[in-house]
Amino acid sequence: MTEDGAQAPGQWTAALVSGDDAEAYQIRGLPAFARAARAAALNTTDGPPEVVGRRPAASADAVTTCKSRADWSADESLRTSDRSYAPVQVLTVHHTATQNDDPDPDARVRAIYTYHVRTNGWDDIGYQALISEDGTVYEGRWSGSDSPSCLDAGGTGWEFGHRTTASTSEIVTGAHTGGYNTGNFGVALLGTLTDVPAKAAAREALVEYLAELSGRHGLDPEGTVDYDNGVNRRTVKTISGHRDFTATECPGGVFYDDLPAVRTDVASRLSGSTPATSTVADDVAAAESTVSATVTGSYLDTHAAGGAVEALTEVESGGKPSTRTSLLEHAWDVSVTGGDTVTFSVGASATSSAEDFAFAYSTDGGATYWPLVTVAAGTGGVSTAAMPAGTRGAVKVRVTDADRAAGNQSLDTIDVDHLFIRSDSTVVSDPPPAPDTVTASSTGATTARVTWTDVTTEAGYEVQRTSESATAPDGSWTSVASVAADSTAYDDGGLRSSTAYWYRVRAVNRAGASAWTVSDGVTTAAAVSIELGASGWKTKGEHRVDLSWTGATAVSVHRDDVHVADVDGSSFTDVIAAKGSATYTHWVCLRSDPTVCSNRVTTTF
Repeated sequence: MTEDGAQAPGQWTAALVSGDDAEAYQIRGLPAFARAARAAALNTTDGPPEVVGRRPAASADAVTTCKSRADWSADESLRTSDRSYAPVQVLTVHHTATQNDDPDPDARVRAIYTYHVRTNGWDDIGYQALISEDGTVYEGRWSGSDSPSCLDAGGTGWEFGHRTTASTSEIVTGAHTGGYNTGNFGVALLGTLTDVPAKAAAREALVEYLAELSGRHGLDPEGTVDYDNGVNRRTVKTISGHRDFTATECPGGVFYDDLPAVRTDVASRLSGSTPATSTVADDVAAAESTVSATVTGSYLDTHAAGGAVEALTEVESGGKPSTRTSLLEHAWDVSVTGGDTVTFSVGASATSSAEDFAFAYSTDGGATYWPLVTVAAGTGGVSTAAMPAGTRGAVKVRVTDADRAAGNQSLDTIDVDHLFIRSDSTVVSDPPPAPDTVTASSTGATTARVTWTDVTTEAGYEVQRTSESATAPDGSWTSVASVAADSTAYDDGGLRSSTAYWYRVRAVNRAGASAWTVSDGVTTAAAVSIELGASGWKTKGEHRVDLSWTGATAVSVHRDDVHVADVDGSSFTDVIAAKGSATYTHWVCLRSDPTVCSNRVTTTF
């Protein structure tokens, strides 16, 4: 019964057991050293944060590729914020020794999280990532900042387990391999793989994820490493099983025997250069709901063009005859794959010459809708609309009638022939090329601007800075920014005046990073010293403060944290409607660099 998760001699931990409707369990085969056994009951399905259940069969193949902690409803109040980080040395594979054919992997991940914190006494879930049987990669241990949602914010899982989004980022230290956690990235497959192999989708996702990690961190997936955390040392495979470090069944006998093939498959993903290709997924409706309509046919009739159609006809509202109107509102549920581009397409005909029909979409369960296309009265054909690139997961598509004026009681119909959402993604197997040129220019005493040429197939850029030289060693460069794809500039701040700096930029994508391109040196402008003087005097109902300064001629004037005026010159009179006693503090700042300001002067009346 000794299982994955025991962290020290004298501890033993059983696998999570699915409760179902059982009232009692009998435990056999306890270790001889076992003392003070205890059991913990965990409820991860009832009540907050949500009620969960089995996914409908119609959507079983339409799953997202990753889920952030927010996506699987992690209770962030359980964990602590204490974290340590280290460069990656080794990748370790586990199984969770939980139920196979699990109907609710989200709840299972929540159970493991709760178990690790409340029962094992750890400060968070032990693994950096977990993979469900359908191939979804779950974010594990919190890495110090919140990862973007994979369901509705375009998250890709790139941040999981990493301190920053930089390709060379350190990883957060987990708690999955006792005594060997620093620099050890742990990936756990949900299920028990002692006597059965991993599901094909889970194994494929694991290979892809390990290939991404290996490429990102420059690891040889078929190599051997001399792991050393300063306390414990061990020579292991770059991709190891938990049992390579300590006596445990994990990651299950059958899957451990498959690890050599996994390493080979990971290496194959990293070898060979192939051009970027495009993958397209057309996602159709898996369910529907009607608020106001007479429906002929079903959502199944919208899956292909040219066959049967789903006909939606308005219904008449209630109330007095003079105030009655015609109504139509119908929605389809689509599980969207997500990609670099996402496009809505509908082939439909408004059979009446008197009514338009508007299509809109929602990513929050119908709370908010955004417009897509309008099928004009008496027209038909295919209409398309671009959707945000980050759109993925559960999407509702709604159609409504346009005219609900009192007295409009004509019952019009729209025929929907083919409705789908297309996700188009570019798949790359090679790192992007390096930017051709990088140029840096001073924009002030404490600021500089870095520009570069855009390249292809990049997912973003990394910018670093040094004050040593263009050939400074890697350890002398400081990371200052990670910017989005298609960016060509970055504005740096917080620099020292009259100081030489060099910048370097490289492009990154999921396959890795390009070489660095280094700029020529740039020297920031000399520091500006602004000296301010003030004198105050009164007139009837007014306090006046005469300000004068040296060292600048284009400034913003401030009084007591209020921006008073922008001035071109070297003097200004601040007129304040006031009587009696008062005290005012003034200063001026460069408009071109608001961080450069004068001394502060106080005037008392």
